[in-house]
Amino acid sequence: MSSAPDSEALAAVRRSIGRPRYTQSAQRVLDVAAVEAIAAATAFPGAGSVGVAAPLSAWSILMRSCVEPNPLQLHFDVKSALGYEFALITENRVVADAGPAVGGRYRHQQVLRSVGAESERSVGIGRSWRIDVEYLDAGGTVVAVESYEALGYSRRAANGDVR
Repeated sequence: MSSAPDSEALAAVRRSIGRPRYTQSAQRVLDVAAVEAIAAATAFPGAGSVGVAAPLSAWSILMRSCVEPNPLQLHFDVKSALGYEFALITENRVVADAGPAVGGRYRHQQVLRSVGAESERSVGIGRSWRIDVEYLDAGGTVVAVESYEALGYSRRAANGDVR
C-alpha cells in the first residue's frame, strides 16, 4: 500500500504554490496587556507603549486570534489533499525588521511556498512543505513573514505496509 497521493491531487497542491489563501484581518489589535505579558515571559525590555514594537513572537498572536478558519488552515488543507494521516510542524521562524506595533492594525495571509518529494522518514513515508504566513500593514506592505516547515506522513505497520 502506498501513501502517495494521486497525481491529480499532488498537481492541484503544487498549482497552489505562491497563491495567497485565507487572507483576513486580525480579530484583535495588539494591546498593551498582551505585549506586557509577552515581554515578561521573554524578558523583552521597554515594550508596552502605543507605537512601540512588541517582540517578534507577537506576530503569531495576531494570526491565532482568528478562529475561522483554523489559524494555520492551509497546513491542514495540504495534509488532507496529500492523504496523510499525520502532519506536524518541524520548524517555525519569523523574519521581520520589528515586532508588531502596539495598537497597529494588520492582516495576514497563508501562502504555500514548496512541496517536497515523498521519501522514507523516521516516522514513516512522507513529504515536507513550507507555508509562509505573511503579515501586511494597512497599506498592503508585507512587514513580517512567519514560516512553518511541516512534515506529512503515514506510519508503517510492523509488516512494512503503510497504515
